[in-house]
Amino acid sequence: MDMERSRSVRERLMDDLRTVYGGQRFLLAVDIVQGFRGMAAELADLGGEVAFVLAGRVGTGPLPEQPWHALGLPPGADIVDAIHTADRALAQVPGDVAAKVDAVDPDRELLTLAAFFSAGAPVAGRRVFGARPKPWRDLEDKTVIDALWDAAGMARARSEVVPCTLEALTAAASRLDEGQGTVWAGDAREGFHGGAVRTRWVRDEADARPAWETLAPHCDTARVMPFLEGLPCSIHGVVLPDGVAVFRPAEMLVLRNANGFVYARAATLWDPPPALREQMREGARKVGQHLASAYGYRGAYTVDGVMTADGFRPTELNPRVGAAMSMLAPGKVADPVLPFTLFHFALIEGFRPSVTAQELEQAVLAVADAHRIGSFGFPAPGNRTETETFGLRWTDGRWVSCDVEQGHLRVSAGPGPTGDYINARLSSGAPSAMGGVGRSLAPAVAAFVAWADAELGTSLGPLTPAPDLHEGWETHDG
Repeated sequence: MDMERSRSVRERLMDDLRTVYGGQRFLLAVDIVQGFRGMAAELADLGGEVAFVLAGRVGTGPLPEQPWHALGLPPGADIVDAIHTADRALAQVPGDVAAKVDAVDPDRELLTLAAFFSAGAPVAGRRVFGARPKPWRDLEDKTVIDALWDAAGMARARSEVVPCTLEALTAAASRLDEGQGTVWAGDAREGFHGGAVRTRWVRDEADARPAWETLAPHCDTARVMPFLEGLPCSIHGVVLPDGVAVFRPAEMLVLRNANGFVYARAATLWDPPPALREQMREGARKVGQHLASAYGYRGAYTVDGVMTADGFRPTELNPRVGAAMSMLAPGKVADPVLPFTLFHFALIEGFRPSVTAQELEQAVLAVADAHRIGSFGFPAPGNRTETETFGLRWTDGRWVSCDVEQGHLRVSAGPGPTGDYINARLSSGAPSAMGGVGRSLAPAVAAFVAWADAELGTSLGPLTPAPDLHEGWETHDG
């Protein structure tokens, strides 16, 4: 019955969204050309059309059938640099590139759909649909968000925001260290940052200067907080006109190496104990309610943090669609339970769906709890120009090469925004083969990195997974 109700909610929402997107043509402005694929399929399902794809760089995977152009930007110094250079370049495209867009849109009727990080500047003279107001974007700054947790009544770790000088940072670290070091996160002076870039784990005095040297060129201030041992995770919600919908927890695949943290996306296989799941959901609901009342916020948001021995502690807010949100409503690429990004953009533009927040919450929970997803990826050294695909099976706690169609993991290796990019996605049968749902996926990601280093020469590892301090609270299904 829950699954049937979920389908009914989806059908109503899709009908609602067809009134927004049906018959409309769009310019897709993305950091890499291949970023078009999911959104193009979702638009087609809603009766919309991608008229042109404009991107900063070519990435991994199939290229569009629609007209497209890549600006040919050089590799970024890191993933955040690559994102920001693409966003700036797309806001100032050369005249000959704008002419290519004009050729398919001589009357300038296209709207732009931009990447989640976009500052909202017009692209080739076309307005960005669903651009976030600056006060909303500013909430992604890790040095300001603790005030929001306090205002929303969400328990958090101690922290201090100090000038980005070595003296101020080390002094704050000495006050806050609880035995496992501290984490330094820079401000958003140059725009948002994520993916463990400009966030450093400072374990001892030897880590301090390299961490400061990483932050100082880009930040005026930084937040210092105790290192939180536990499993990185997130909780997603959506602010609708009639209330807040909050979904299930997701694991953030943040592993560790000699330099600190390595971000590898997200998964929904993991389950915290029920009481801690509800703690995350209730905290996220308070945050969404505060966003609505204090900022007039509309759309999706994500609370990231760590599941510690004492419960969930938030570390940052993403006022946008988060990495795991599409995994909460899995389906075929062209037939998701809900196209969250397009839904998010429409809400920003004032869309009022016929589905209530409570109906949406119940529908997504039913699907997300029944269907678990895992997807991870890494920038890697290299200069590939073509995409290569591999299949892997999970056997005796490690990954073994196999035919692509027979694998538990489908891997693509190709060009990326900072060099090469390795992308991997679990098959539907993988969770059962790996011991059932409930467990962290991070150990399998670490095992994959060992395979990639040995077989592809990626030099990514070794990586250590963060511990699930609540593992074993239930018997996992095989």
